[in-house]
Amino acid sequence: MTVHRFDRGTLKKPTRTPEGWLRVDGHLTRTGVFLYRDHAGKERRELRLPEEVFSEATLKSFAMVPVTDEHPPKFLDASNTREFSRGSVSEVISRDDHLVRASLIVTDAELVAKLTTGKAQEISCGYTCELEEKAGEHNGEKFDCIQRNIVGNHVAIVPVGRAGPEARVRMDGASFQVLEVQTPGEPAPTREGKTVTVKTIRIDGVDFEVGTEAHLQAIAKRDAETAKELAAVKAERDEAKKALDVVQAKADAAADRLAKLDEEMKALPAKLAADFKQRADLESKARTVLGEKFDLAKLDTKGVQLAVLTKLQPKADFSKKTDAQIEARFDVELEQFTAETPEPTKTTATDDGEPDPLDPFARVVPRLTADEMKAPSTDAEMARRKMIQRQLDRANS
Repeated sequence: MTVHRFDRGTLKKPTRTPEGWLRVDGHLTRTGVFLYRDHAGKERRELRLPEEVFSEATLKSFAMVPVTDEHPPKFLDASNTREFSRGSVSEVISRDDHLVRASLIVTDAELVAKLTTGKAQEISCGYTCELEEKAGEHNGEKFDCIQRNIVGNHVAIVPVGRAGPEARVRMDGASFQVLEVQTPGEPAPTREGKTVTVKTIRIDGVDFEVGTEAHLQAIAKRDAETAKELAAVKAERDEAKKALDVVQAKADAAADRLAKLDEEMKALPAKLAADFKQRADLESKARTVLGEKFDLAKLDTKGVQLAVLTKLQPKADFSKKTDAQIEARFDVELEQFTAETPEPTKTTATDDGEPDPLDPFARVVPRLTADEMKAPSTDAEMARRKMIQRQLDRANS
């Protein structure tokens, strides 16, 4: 069955040419399920598949078709095109996502005036198609039949909210108005004996009929306000989520720090014991060079090491040495000092400095006598005696 159909689309802002014509870009139609009502009031849901709407033959059929001021009383052909043509569609018809995109040029001064003053702001394409009586479901929407072999005839510039005297208007959820042409010879639908134009809108899946353009504008205004409020709520929700994410990140970081401190507290006793032993060993080594009376309490590890190195190598400059270099030099000098110094024999003395007669193991480390320190026969012998005397002095210090 071949039928006539009109689909309502949208126009973009037109631009004027030097000749006074207008160039307009717009969307002619789209894919999806379209709701129609025949003159008996029965509804039909017709599916327009992408392979049909965007087929090469269908797109080419709209190329360079006439542009009209509203829909003519019948489809155009060679006998009436001059009477109704007010411009033409461009040669290039393309797909724009789920929409059919085209450019139009309007050459009629009266229609140009309607466009520029806002009296006509939409486009509506007229075409024929074949209906395949096959019901089903497409993307969650039920349909009664499928449109096949769509062929464009003309594109009309139409006022907002009106489809022409011979058409009934349906609104779908994508700002398109779908129209069905009244079959010649059939009466127009009436209510209480008066001819009316019925507009149907869908809200939450339920169709409602409204009888005036004011109703549609009121509903559109309400929808716009609702959409604005919804956008504000979504923005507030997104900001709250961001703030919550920041708080959660800080809480996670605090938990990680607390766990780390807990581990450090558990390891603290062993660490303190190790540090105390290390310090005790350092001071014990240092006192073999510096003596028991040297105050080490106010010196850190590096300070103790420098004190020992200064005592052993008074002419050396350690100011530009790194901590690692100072520690290594300390170990080397201390090892050499220990190797050169004999183990002192423990002595027990009385208050007057004499050996304790009650201690059978006590003895006083002697100093070299004056005769022993007299000049020896060789320099080597003299150096040997001085080294022995230094060792004895260190043992008694």
